Amino acid sequence: MVLKQFEVGQDCKRWLLCLKQILAEELKEKYGSEGLTRVEYGFILNQAVLDAGDLTKINFKELLDKKLVIPSSFEIDEKKVSGGTIKFKLKDGVEEKIDQATLLISEALGNVRTYRSFGVKMIIKNYLLKKLGQ
Repeated sequence: MVLKQFEVGQDCKRWLLCLKQILAEELKEKYGSEGLTRVEYGFILNQAVLDAGDLTKINFKELLDKKLVIPSSFEIDEKKVSGGTIKFKLKDGVEEKIDQATLLISEALGNVRTYRSFGVKMIIKNYLLKKLGQ
């Protein structure tokens, strides 16, 4: 495992908080216990990369333009949204997938310079869209 820090912004932090609630509920249903439902940001990013599979099949240009509507049923604490830098504990291989996503996004946008944190943001957006069925 490696610890990485990305400045993903407030939108992505909202998405992470939504995913945290979704995954906590899924784990609670799977294991049936409140104590086992603590979900960390690194777990979410690792799951998002795993779920994405082959990143070349994702249309990043379309993903960038797609609007994400967060249902009102999610409780988002605005105090947790402030700031934009998050530390992630990443599994082996996830960092390479983030680099690949960043390169694919750059190519999709006409070879503009993109940062790894933007790649992280798009992977998380893709994962939340799948989880919400949008």
